[in-house]
Amino acid sequence: MQPYLSHLFSRLWFRLMGAFVLIISLVILVTVILTRQGTDTQFAHFMVNGQMIRTSRLLQNLAAFYQRQQSWADLDAQLEQVLLEASDGTMNSMFQGMMGMYNNRMQVVDAEGRLVADTEEDIGSPRSAVQRWPILVDEEEVGSLVVEGSMMGHTMLDGDILLRGVTRAAIVAGSIAGLVALLMAGLLVRQITRPVAGLVQASRNIADGDLTTRVAIRSNDELGELAKTFNQMASSLERQEQARRALIADVAHELRTPLTGIQGTIEAFQDG
Repeated sequence: MQPYLSHLFSRLWFRLMGAFVLIISLVILVTVILTRQGTDTQFAHFMVNGQMIRTSRLLQNLAAFYQRQQSWADLDAQLEQVLLEASDGTMNSMFQGMMGMYNNRMQVVDAEGRLVADTEEDIGSPRSAVQRWPILVDEEEVGSLVVEGSMMGHTMLDGDILLRGVTRAAIVAGSIAGLVALLMAGLLVRQITRPVAGLVQASRNIADGDLTTRVAIRSNDELGELAKTFNQMASSLERQEQARRALIADVAHELRTPLTGIQGTIEAFQDG
């Protein structure tokens, strides 16, 4: 292929491939963003609902403890067991029980506000609480559960770790899918540019006077129809050229015959 044609179709190839790369990149970007947002939303809902359920279960367990003991005596010694029961006895890596879920200090105070249990060893007076829930027995408040610090501190950290993992996985999966899609796009672009390149070269040949040039018809789509129409045009031009040459030959023959007779007569007169 001539240099200018190579330059032309390299430009066409890059333009088509550039369009595919842009589309694939946008699809990957949108997929990663939507995946991250969806995971973030679902994780937040999961954590909020889970915390509400475990907090409600803990309050029920504390109320049951008070009903059994009819006081808060010995709660501090049994608080860890109460927390484990509230978290179904499981200590998985994400929650690490109720204490891991809150990642802060938890206290139980009686109805008069006196501290009766503390998750820290050095029992002291209650600090300013971020969250406080009443403990009810027969609709009577017998104490309160006090949670200090940010309830979402530990879970937000886990959420960030999860989101980073999901984002990395989505980027890797999207990149692999993008490479496969790009490879398929390259094959498709090649199938498009090769017939067009053949048509351009055939057009050049016809412009140079080679009316016998034809292109191969490799498909039944628009490119195939274009190749078929080009061949019909080339055949029509070839027939017209043949007719033109035949007409010129006939005219030349018809003109040559009388001119030959006239020339003979002139020569006879000249000979006297």
